[in-house]
Amino acid sequence: MLEDKLEVYRTDMDAGHTVSLMLPAGRHTAVAWGNCHTEYYQIYDTETTASMQMEMTCINDYTMTRANPGSLFHASNTFEVVQGNEYTVPMSLIKNSNTVKVIIKGLTKEDQEMAESIFVFRLVSDNWKYNYDNSVSSGYPLTYIPEYNPEYEDEDGFAISATFYPLRLFTYDEESVLTVRYRNPATDREASLEAPLVPYLLKQLEEEVTPVMIPANIADNELLDRHDTYQVIFVLEINANGDIGFEEWNRINQGEELG
Repeated sequence: MLEDKLEVYRTDMDAGHTVSLMLPAGRHTAVAWGNCHTEYYQIYDTETTASMQMEMTCINDYTMTRANPGSLFHASNTFEVVQGNEYTVPMSLIKNSNTVKVIIKGLTKEDQEMAESIFVFRLVSDNWKYNYDNSVSSGYPLTYIPEYNPEYEDEDGFAISATFYPLRLFTYDEESVLTVRYRNPATDREASLEAPLVPYLLKQLEEEVTPVMIPANIADNELLDRHDTYQVIFVLEINANGDIGFEEWNRINQGEELG
C-alpha cells in the first residue's frame, strides 16, 4: 500500500533540500516527479506504489494541445527502514523532457514567411505515460506539435525551425518517428521525409564521446539521459526541373550535458 503522498514545494524543504517523513519499519520505495504541474500532468492509481502512473494530460484527439508543457523530472529509490533509526535517502532526478529542434535550410525569403502553411512537422511517440519506475506504460501513439520560428540567413538561403518538447527518449525506441512535409507554393510539388528519431540521435552521441565515456550497457539510457537539447538540420534542395529533396539528417548536435 502507499504509505504517504506529498505535494512538495521549494519552500517546504529545509536547507539541505530534504523533507521529513515518518515511515514504519520495512522495505519502501520512494517515487518523485518534479515540475508535475496539474495543468499538464496527472498522477493516479496511487493505492500502491506499483500501480502508480503519471501521464501527460494536455492532449486532445491523440495530439498535444500545447507545444511546450515544461520540464518534467523523475526519481525513485528503494530502501529499508529499521524502527528507531533515522535515514537520509537520496533522490537523483532524471530529466524526463527534451528539446528537439528541427531546422530547415535553403529556403527563399517567401518560404520562410509562409512556413506554417507550406511545411508540416510532426513527431509521433508513445512516451507520454509512465509507470512508477519511469518505464513507459503501454498506450496509443501521441502526436507532438511544434513551435515554428524563423531562423538565420546564410549561404544556403533562409532557414526556419520547428521545436518539439517530447518526454523522455529511450535507446530501444524505434517507434518515435519524425516527419517533415514541404509543398512548393510556386509549383505545388511536394516532398516528405519520415524517419525514426532516436537511432539517429544515438549514432551521433556515440560518435561524439570517447569509448571510456560510453556506458558498458548502452541500453541503460545513459547517453540520452545526460543530454537535454538536440538540433537536427536538413537542407532543402530544388533542382532545375523543380524536383524537391532533403539532404537527409545533415547534422545533429546535442546540447550541453545536464551534469
